[in-house]
Amino acid sequence: MARPRLSQTAGVVMRRRGQTGVTLLEVALAVMLIGIALLSVVGVLYAVMISSATHQDKVRVGNRATELAEKIDDMIYIPCDGADLGALYQSATDVGSDAPYWEEIVDVRYLADAGQAAPAWNDSCPANDQGAQEITVSVGSKSRRMITTELVFVKRDTTCPEGIVGRKC
Repeated sequence: MARPRLSQTAGVVMRRRGQTGVTLLEVALAVMLIGIALLSVVGVLYAVMISSATHQDKVRVGNRATELAEKIDDMIYIPCDGADLGALYQSATDVGSDAPYWEEIVDVRYLADAGQAAPAWNDSCPANDQGAQEITVSVGSKSRRMITTELVFVKRDTTCPEGIVGRKC
């Protein structure tokens, strides 16, 4: 196969008509466009990874708050008699120093009057315990995303009145 003939003018090699090639400028532009496209893909992947990790933290913290509420709800009902129930219920939190989250009992409020249609809650213990407490727990992750959730639930006195034996009230 014969090489195409090139003509020379004053030491500069000239291409004949019909021959095409790529200049350095065109190669540089193509490399730049491919680089921008790759950076965009990497940016989207990073955003997806962060979003996934944040969602995972939210689910873990929510699950832990539910577990804590269930633990407290399974404890024996403690009527308010001036004792600090928040401190008593705090014993349900069993987070070690190496746990990926923290837990605390934020608030314990007491049912004011069981005879009302809509429940009214007091911060202080009524003279006669009405058999229900509104407890607020807070759980948060120790990760740098700092996800926190609060869960409010009602703990009821499920003990049977005197004289009823053999069934759960």
